[in-house]
Amino acid sequence: MSDPASTVTTPLRRVGLVGIELIDPVTLTRVTQGVRVSAQGLANPPVLSYSGCFVWFKEDGDSWPESISVDVGKLPYEPVAGTIAPPARPVDLDDAPVSARLARVTLCPSVAYPFPDGVLGLRGRLHETADRASPPVAGARIWLRWGSAPDDASGRIDSPVRSTTTESGAFAVFLRPPVALMPEAANGRVSLQLAVLPAGETMPRTKQIEAMDGAMNVVPDPSDLAAVFPLDEMAQEPS
Repeated sequence: MSDPASTVTTPLRRVGLVGIELIDPVTLTRVTQGVRVSAQGLANPPVLSYSGCFVWFKEDGDSWPESISVDVGKLPYEPVAGTIAPPARPVDLDDAPVSARLARVTLCPSVAYPFPDGVLGLRGRLHETADRASPPVAGARIWLRWGSAPDDASGRIDSPVRSTTTESGAFAVFLRPPVALMPEAANGRVSLQLAVLPAGETMPRTKQIEAMDGAMNVVPDPSDLAAVFPLDEMAQEPS
């Protein structure tokens, strides 16, 4: 009879198949709590790794996810629309680097996002006209642009993070350019351009705005929180 204490067992080795990391757009940290992640085409749920990535392990056969879904629940991010395409399956899975099997998704802040001090951005409500009783503009893509020469279209840079107006037209957009491309502040204010692409339109509308640097600015009038930002006063960008 063998001694159980002397029995050598081989630990079960699970092989990582594919993973996804969710990035907070402001802090650039990985989001790991309060979200639900699933993969169509795989039988098992993901496991949260020590590094903060959601990882699916290799299953029987040649299983590979068809798509990945993310539900942000009640977190202050906009819903992730549709599904996310997984990385292409490597020819040699065992030798493929982790980076080739990892999808990265940067989440978008919702109007409820608690922007920290020092973040430059705009908050407001987009309506058809300046009349606060006019219809809100819902479902419009909205973002910020900046540049050293506001009147020079070729010198403007689009923020990579874009938001969507809510049913009430509410929005919150922010700016996080590289240090070398920071807009120049004059007397604590910077010149930005708010860009809006209403649903069904193909070219954005724009409006030049002077904003306080390092703060979430309420537009169009910080002294009147009930004021609405008028879509009809935004310039139609030429095609």
